[in-house]
Amino acid sequence: MEINTISVCMIVKDEEPVLARCLDCVKSFADEIIVVDTGSSDHSKKIAQHYTKYVYDFEWCDDFAAARNYSYSFATCDYIMWLDADDVIEAQDCERIAALKNLLTPDIEVVYMLYRAAQRDNHETAVLRDRLIRRDLGAKWEYPVHEGIPMSTAAAGDRSAKYKSYAAKDITIWHKKMAANDPARNIRIFEKMLDQGVPFSLFNYSYYCRELYIHQRYEESYQAYLKVKDSRNSYNIAHALPFSTWSLQRLNRWQDALQELCDALEFIAPTPLICCEIGNCFFQLEMLQKAESWYLQALSFTLDLDGYTLVFPAYYDYIPFQKLCKLYARSGNLDKAIAYNERAASVRPDSASAALNRLYFKKILY
Repeated sequence: MEINTISVCMIVKDEEPVLARCLDCVKSFADEIIVVDTGSSDHSKKIAQHYTKYVYDFEWCDDFAAARNYSYSFATCDYIMWLDADDVIEAQDCERIAALKNLLTPDIEVVYMLYRAAQRDNHETAVLRDRLIRRDLGAKWEYPVHEGIPMSTAAAGDRSAKYKSYAAKDITIWHKKMAANDPARNIRIFEKMLDQGVPFSLFNYSYYCRELYIHQRYEESYQAYLKVKDSRNSYNIAHALPFSTWSLQRLNRWQDALQELCDALEFIAPTPLICCEIGNCFFQLEMLQKAESWYLQALSFTLDLDGYTLVFPAYYDYIPFQKLCKLYARSGNLDKAIAYNERAASVRPDSASAALNRLYFKKILY
């Protein structure tokens, strides 16, 4: 069997703090590294040139898909792999990617790998993402922001996929952002699209809901979610629901948040996140017994990182442990409150909340 080759394609802008960290990983398995710079004012291009001679300029036009497609146009290897500058691949996973070159048969067109990232409030997310795609398919990226290749990704909400895929579930790409260079960039692109009358897909609305929440525009986030909900599309509802829920909670609209969570169960299966957030709504509505049952239901799930939809691992243990601690403290059951706080601390030994709870319990007990 011939050994497959991999072109790693990246688009960068002002990534001096993280670019070498990423390229140090990439050089161990890439047969070709292509870096497209979209207008850096720092030393990103010079750093890239230490690792590859294939460094190109692209005039930024508020379109990530266009930049990705430009980077793909220079690839010459059997498979193309995309990465962001703030992605990190641990040594054992670099070795697994290198081994894939000997294992992939010509009929494998797309390879998925686990993508894990730290999000707001230090809550990690995980999802299987398409990472490698055969160059001869001529696949094209779409969507100016939160771009994807629809026929090979869950963005289309279609797991039947016309491309034959392989899930390399033992390989993890870590997204470790150090700082946001332009925090308003994504929402600015979305609103430019709206101003120009560019048709918004459900995929766009689900991510627009997320961006509005991040920018504390909570009512608008909820309104974007309602457009997604009206579609009855389970994939996009599942993606947008958390951000709509958190928006309503920030607005102290706990009853509305509870209603939307319950309505969503018509289209999607319950998850630990949904169970916890329903529990939070009941807690705020002073319905502690119902809140308790939903927090406990969240703990009944087994963490599975093998899926193509976004997972929030903390909702499988740490968050419900914390919530039950607070609930039992509120109801006066300090033994259970302390026990669940210790369970939260066992999951996250560096948890500031668990440490503060210990001080609180020590103060009131002693």
